[in-house]
Amino acid sequence: MKFRIEPEDIIESPANKSSLPLIRNRKLKMFSPVLLGLGDVSQEAEQIEAICCIVDLAGFTKFCSQVDPYLTIPELLHSFLEWIYKEILKESVKDRFPKGATLYTDLPMMGKFLGDGVLFLWDVKRWPRFKISNLIVVMNNIRIHYKTQFHPQILKQVPCPPPILRCGIARGHVYSVGDGNDFVGPCINIASRLQKYGKFTFAVSQRGIPKLDENYVLISGAIRGVSDGENIYVLRREYEKLEKEDKARYKVL
Repeated sequence: MKFRIEPEDIIESPANKSSLPLIRNRKLKMFSPVLLGLGDVSQEAEQIEAICCIVDLAGFTKFCSQVDPYLTIPELLHSFLEWIYKEILKESVKDRFPKGATLYTDLPMMGKFLGDGVLFLWDVKRWPRFKISNLIVVMNNIRIHYKTQFHPQILKQVPCPPPILRCGIARGHVYSVGDGNDFVGPCINIASRLQKYGKFTFAVSQRGIPKLDENYVLISGAIRGVSDGENIYVLRREYEKLEKEDKARYKVL
């Protein structure tokens, strides 16, 4: 929620006391944590076992530095957000029938815009292992489709759009804040670090994740502010393209 002092919120100062305008008290009382839209933050937190995925538009800051970005940022974000929700839905549907569809993996319970990307949370309590593996496949497919499908199309609408979609994934408990419109938890911090982990565009914390196939390599590496030796799945082809000095930062498990 936005807080703005409008002309009707300003009254003239009493004579001979101040040269500054007065802001009406009723307006000042509106400046409170209510603006965060979290509801009653004193409520007891609900614990949910979740998978957090954060997707990030690599190069978004550079994109915003172009001439008159106010003309291109809304168009990019509108197209991207429409696309990624449709893409998650498309990739998650297994079979369609006249009255509904079966799912390859469940849809996220929550999405949150982060300015240069989106945070998604899945409630994975009692999920079978195959459904978690399917979720990893879905998100990696979306990462690929961004480069091969979305980027060539958005190039026709705006100049120099972010060329790569990065993705970080982690599993763990999250805790609701207020009315449950937001969540906190270590796995969110880990996913945030992994979406910009080294030169990798796709990284998955091993914690609670079934063994991934031969397209991935399991490495041990430091995550700033989290761990000096976290086990992380990265794409094998991206690892093999690293220079020797970059590979030396990680231990293959």
